[in-house]
Amino acid sequence: MIFRRLHIATLIVVVVVSAIGCGYREPASRAEGQPRPNAPIDALAEYATGRVVDNLIVGGVVRANDRGGNFYQSIVVEDATGAVEVQVGLYDLDSRFPVGAEVVVDAEGLAVGYYDGVLQLGREPYDYSLSVVEPLGSPVEVDRRMGVATWSEQEPPQPANVVVAELTDDMCGRLVRVVGVEYLGEPTDWGSTDWGTIACREFLSAEGDTLVVATSRYADFATEHIPEGKLNLCGVLYHPHGGHYTLKMRTVADVEE
Repeated sequence: MIFRRLHIATLIVVVVVSAIGCGYREPASRAEGQPRPNAPIDALAEYATGRVVDNLIVGGVVRANDRGGNFYQSIVVEDATGAVEVQVGLYDLDSRFPVGAEVVVDAEGLAVGYYDGVLQLGREPYDYSLSVVEPLGSPVEVDRRMGVATWSEQEPPQPANVVVAELTDDMCGRLVRVVGVEYLGEPTDWGSTDWGTIACREFLSAEGDTLVVATSRYADFATEHIPEGKLNLCGVLYHPHGGHYTLKMRTVADVEE
């Protein structure tokens, strides 16, 4: 009898652990049962530096996630009106929310703020927190608030092609492709840095305009050398630092020679 009880208890533990281990990497809920967005993404700006107190459900296409290691536990979602970086707080987001998938987010009760010109969504920050918003952090919370509205093998939408001089604040948070820039510094890689975790490289356009590319030292492509000559660089745009816009690439595939 004791052996049988132990056997049953062990079986229960194995089943629970297996469910957690298998489900953690599975995509979030599919189209079935997902609510439709009732507001565009730019409606979140009305609640900036505060909490969403209304029934607000937004949705859009995933433009960036943690694939490549340059975005940490967050995804960037974009619709026709704007973009928002959702601080999810989990790993393996490329499996849960792949680039090109349509995602819906129940924003009621969450906090909204701006980080380097990019709208962010997450939990309200703690009194001692230096973050604009805190990550959701819990798989239960993420599954309750977020879901994949569609799931297909369609090609993700293409970003707008722009030159540096055409960049504007309204583009912050969006995926853009900046064409015709060149790195004129000493030969180096994307992510090496003497201090901190982010390396910033300055690129110049033919017109002499500067674009800054920010790369985490933990990115998969951090140690790859920057190619010579004219490049097209794709990534999420952030607010100017020192008067220059900053681009954050997702993978090395965002570099077009």
